[in-house]
Amino acid sequence: MTLPKNLLWGDFIFYGDQDLLSFALLYSGGLAVPAMFHASQVIEKYLKALALSTVADADDPRSCEDFPWLKTMDLGYLAQKCATKFPFYIHQDTLNLVYRYARFDKVARFPWHEKRYGSGFTVEDQPVFFELVSRLRRDINIPVDDFPLGLLVRGFPQNSPKAIIHRPIADLQRIALATLRKTFRKVDEMVRWEKTK
Repeated sequence: MTLPKNLLWGDFIFYGDQDLLSFALLYSGGLAVPAMFHASQVIEKYLKALALSTVADADDPRSCEDFPWLKTMDLGYLAQKCATKFPFYIHQDTLNLVYRYARFDKVARFPWHEKRYGSGFTVEDQPVFFELVSRLRRDINIPVDDFPLGLLVRGFPQNSPKAIIHRPIADLQRIALATLRKTFRKVDEMVRWEKTK
């Protein structure tokens, strides 16, 4: 798969999509700790993409290096950056969710982080997680959604409905998509379907 050209925040969408698919595979396979890590990574990457989209145009000639705050892993800070145009991300309930997923990141990333009962990903977290990432991805300015999730869900590039994607890697990733759909039936609503001009 190739990245759409001239989209400053495209890498974050690309890798966020892959983290989402990774989460589905790992969680369904009973690998909760690495699944938690990928869940937090989806949120971090989508927040960075959304925050970038609030401060730059889609065809902005700058690079991500021009925005030093992108190096942060502080999900609350990133949510607050998004809130300038998307107030939903500054609501206390939203921030509480974001901080919960930040704890998942620490538990999964650092073996010395305290693992208390109740700090892990539970069945109750699934719908809340999917609601948050779905909203994040829909809020991001994606002019042409030819990122992994968009291509896999549609089965064709956004502006070329007659083109079929025949790649061995896409066939393997469809397994991840099928797994994601088992836990999140509304995944089709996360991608763009209509042709752009």
